[in-house]
Amino acid sequence: MQTKVIKTLKPLLEKVENPAAVFDIDETLILNVEDDGYKVHRPVYDVVQFLRKHHVPVFVVTARRKSEASAAYAMEQLYTFYDEFDGLYMVNKEHDEDDSASIFKFRSRQRVMDKGYTIVLNAGDNWSDLGLMAKNEKHQVHTEWKTTYPSRKKHYLLENVEETSLLSWKVPNKDYEVD
Repeated sequence: MQTKVIKTLKPLLEKVENPAAVFDIDETLILNVEDDGYKVHRPVYDVVQFLRKHHVPVFVVTARRKSEASAAYAMEQLYTFYDEFDGLYMVNKEHDEDDSASIFKFRSRQRVMDKGYTIVLNAGDNWSDLGLMAKNEKHQVHTEWKTTYPSRKKHYLLENVEETSLLSWKVPNKDYEVD
């Protein structure tokens, strides 16, 4: 699948000014294993390396709760496999009452865009990583995604899922799906 993602990204990188990419942490950049272990998610790693080779900034957006300790642990995990990231966005008190983590993630992608970037790739293992899952002004719940793309074990590459990213890559999710 990483070959398909890279093949689809190449022409975008040639025509988009200030491209950037956004990735979730858990089950996307890293895979969690038993006893609090983790390992690299090889297809995602290969895409991140491709983006880095092409000088594309990479941002991390996670639903992990923000604290000094959790940010340090996230960076420790990520730097086990990756050299650098251009920003880390973690949930704060402002989003405690959100219907879905997707609201925080959507706003974080907007913050990346506000810095002048066009997000060419947004990757995550949950549909809530890729688009708004709660009713919010003009957005509707994306329930059709779960029926159109039902497998938790498959990769899906979608174009223009929502206005914050040109490509959305749904990576397999081994444990759960967001309702």
